Amino acid sequence: MDHSLESSRLQMRQLTIDDWPLFHQLHTDPSSMKYVRDILDEDAIKAKFEQAIAPWALQGDNFLSLCIVEKGSGCKIGITGFFPAWLPSKQAEVGYLLVPQGRGKGYAFEALISVAEYAFSQFGFHKLVARVQDENVASSRLLEKAGFVQEALLRENTQIGGIWRDDRQFGLLQGELNVS
Repeated sequence: MDHSLESSRLQMRQLTIDDWPLFHQLHTDPSSMKYVRDILDEDAIKAKFEQAIAPWALQGDNFLSLCIVEKGSGCKIGITGFFPAWLPSKQAEVGYLLVPQGRGKGYAFEALISVAEYAFSQFGFHKLVARVQDENVASSRLLEKAGFVQEALLRENTQIGGIWRDDRQFGLLQGELNVS
């Protein structure tokens, strides 16, 4: 199945081997990883990339990784997608990472809306979830703008830079997506 999505300004398609430079850039850039995790060593990043380009299945165990491409310039500006937890709850965890020059332009929101619509309409997910570090106010606001509701505060859930940090968990039920 071709997992290509399109919005007014973006094209999203499955990652390929040619997307290694973008993947590597995102996973080694301190500003991109600031709220995600410590920067991994080269072998771990390569292993994550191999998993990201592997064939995806609804009941599989890997993320549907989509490259975000700006239509106007053809520039690759990030990665988005979702990780299915199909059985027993028909849920998926969404995520997104953008390069610094792709931030602040509404691209993350546009990509999130496209991915959410795709997950609900094409696969029939009941719920989408997202976790963001408590300090990542911009990402929390983006999720809330899309209709996600904070459901939990996961105390000291992620360790970054040797410090335990709280995560917020958000949820979006089918039919709650706010596209405006």
